Amino acid sequence: MKSPQQALVSLNEMVEGKDLTSLFRGTAMSWFEPQRNAALMRWQERGLPSRQSEEWMYTSVTSLAESSWVRSKSESASPEFVKAARLKTTAVAEMVFVNGQFVPALSKVSELNGLYVGSLTDVLKNKNEPVLSALKNAEKTFASETHLGKETAFASINSTLFSDAVVIHAAANTRSADPIILTFIHTSVEGSELPLALPRVFALFDRMSEVAVIENHIGEENAHYFSNGVTDGYLADGANVTYAKLQREGNQGSHIATTRFTLARDAKLESLQISFGAKLSRQDLKIVLGAAGAEAVVDGLYIQNGKQHVDNHTSIEHIVADTRSEQLYKGILDGESRAVFNGRVFIAQDAQRSNSSQLNNNLLLSKRAEVDTKPELEIFADDVKAGHGATIGRLDPEHLFYLRSRAISSADAVAMLAFGFANDLVLRRTNERVREALSAPVANAVKSFKVNL
Repeated sequence: MKSPQQALVSLNEMVEGKDLTSLFRGTAMSWFEPQRNAALMRWQERGLPSRQSEEWMYTSVTSLAESSWVRSKSESASPEFVKAARLKTTAVAEMVFVNGQFVPALSKVSELNGLYVGSLTDVLKNKNEPVLSALKNAEKTFASETHLGKETAFASINSTLFSDAVVIHAAANTRSADPIILTFIHTSVEGSELPLALPRVFALFDRMSEVAVIENHIGEENAHYFSNGVTDGYLADGANVTYAKLQREGNQGSHIATTRFTLARDAKLESLQISFGAKLSRQDLKIVLGAAGAEAVVDGLYIQNGKQHVDNHTSIEHIVADTRSEQLYKGILDGESRAVFNGRVFIAQDAQRSNSSQLNNNLLLSKRAEVDTKPELEIFADDVKAGHGATIGRLDPEHLFYLRSRAISSADAVAMLAFGFANDLVLRRTNERVREALSAPVANAVKSFKVNL
């Protein structure tokens, strides 16, 4: 261990004298044992990232490193807060977690044939053969260097310490218009240590399945906690998946997450990552287009104010010929907030006829808000279409004047224009239920702006 950071000391105390692989031994997940041991060695050797690293040069995690971490344990949340946390749409299944603990009484089991949404512990305990077989088949993907990439220390910490996981398995030809919802709630917990939650999701979508998933992360205001999550996904041939993530953590919470997807032949992924909350948030998204016809539409939205800090790192890899990706990330910043966007597109030498576009648009509502945007293209093939761009601007005074001249208040005018700018990303979703679930939170997020231009 290179640093005496309090977080690393408390992490080592969590693993000391424990058998971290017993959950998987002798099961279809036995392939994860060496992965967990390798993850342990990575963060113990490297420590937590600093701003000397290019990947973290705009984002400091000093506040996390100097805290003593402890596992979240409390399962209590007020009925009012649970009600407010739920998304306003129908769901084919919902799993609810409070401070990292699964709460069956608040959850809804899927009754759709061919669709499993449950815990990894239950899969292993009950020997659910279809799901076990799917997990076994995912070994080559989830354990591959291509899928893992340059894993961050935080992802390695999750891989080392998570004790259970959500498993989503859509069998071949399974279709559902209603989304699967995973709701992660954080509340105030007594004590001076920083409560640590470790959400983990394994999502497996078999051939020609068509499913939507929403991760819904929300926390109480003024609650101190750290949510450190990882989602691993695989789309088989012809699978069509919408995967959205809504991050509404409390204003004193920290949220760092890694999401990784690998797509097979003719698979299509619609990804939407929305960040409204948290004092510090970081999203690492990696998508591997691993077979011809694979396509990814990758969108993101961040709305920040006060002194919030949000960091989005995306990496899309075109590995073979005839693949397509499209990225559109938008940000709205008020107060003294800061946003980072780093979008990387890699096109391998064999990935001829790849088509990729990337755009990052930012709207500043304050002179003190700041954006660092860094699009990257790495192209090793010669027959491709690829482009990128970034914009940073302010609200058009003529648009504001037009609305004000019609007796609309300044605050309402700003909210209307900001909502139009942001909700465009929600409307791009092809799943009606996902649009229904996410439009209201977007509208609520722009209501509190206090513009200082």
